[in-house]
Amino acid sequence: MATIQEWSLSPSNLIRHEPQSLSDIYALHGAALVVIYSSILGAGWMFYDSIKTKKYETLSGRFPMYMAALNFCWSVSHSVDHLWMILEKGDSPPDSACKVLGGLLSVFMMAELFLIDIMALYMLGTVYYGNRFSLGTYDWMLFVLIIGVPICYVIVTGSVGALGHDYYWCLLDISIPAGRIVMGITAAAACVCVAVPAVCFFLIYRKLKEHVNNVKGAVNNQGFTSSVMKKLLAFQGIVTVSFCGVAITGTSISAFKYEPTGLVWLTILTLNSGGWLNAVAYYMQEHVFCRERSKSLDASPGRPSRTLVLRNSGNSKTRSGNP
Repeated sequence: MATIQEWSLSPSNLIRHEPQSLSDIYALHGAALVVIYSSILGAGWMFYDSIKTKKYETLSGRFPMYMAALNFCWSVSHSVDHLWMILEKGDSPPDSACKVLGGLLSVFMMAELFLIDIMALYMLGTVYYGNRFSLGTYDWMLFVLIIGVPICYVIVTGSVGALGHDYYWCLLDISIPAGRIVMGITAAAACVCVAVPAVCFFLIYRKLKEHVNNVKGAVNNQGFTSSVMKKLLAFQGIVTVSFCGVAITGTSISAFKYEPTGLVWLTILTLNSGGWLNAVAYYMQEHVFCRERSKSLDASPGRPSRTLVLRNSGNSKTRSGNP
């Protein structure tokens, strides 16, 4: 644990930390790895299931795939420094390795923040203007925004020496002013990432509510609005939970030069939970709720059951000579 003590007691380091014992280190990084590995499994399954069910055929279906891919890349990269610090009993990875890893993590984090905002704006535009949006062949405009811009951001961040090791992991060197400034920018980006979907979803709710009010007695429309809002609220909840920790901790570091252990725990448990939280929400929406909707349609009066429809379809194929 000598590296951590030397770094935290350096005269050039103005960040206040609470002292940690070896058991504290094992608990903190062990909990981080449990959450991270859960997100790796969740994001991997979500990406596989999206391909299996051909979600890639539509832009709205590809958004969850891109989110799962970013969650997976973030989780795999972030597992390296936490695992290292457990094996080395608190010592950080070498400076050069930590700078490279911090750059990768910054790219994946900023890419996810951009993707979430673009998804929210896309849904808002679809509700207000219809399905008239294209992001180019193979979504190249989307990749320019969510990958190209974060790479430029990391190049600038690295050029001012802000990348490096924190007291707890590899991301930003908050012992220098440049690192604390970039940490403040990261916290602001996280706040924007939470605020933009909230505003977009509120406007979507108003538009859907207005449509329901204009169509008197439209029970099905009310049910549709309720279903859509449940999905949007679930998405908003995951975004808020995932980035609340880094927003609060980043503000504490940049504004007060203080990184309390409680906020570190909050950041570790929330920021690394995006993969498994998104997987749970995806499973509920694409599998559980879909089955419930199918059952409700089969039970609707005056509507032939799904089984009967499939049976009649099979009979018609047989009569037409199809096997």
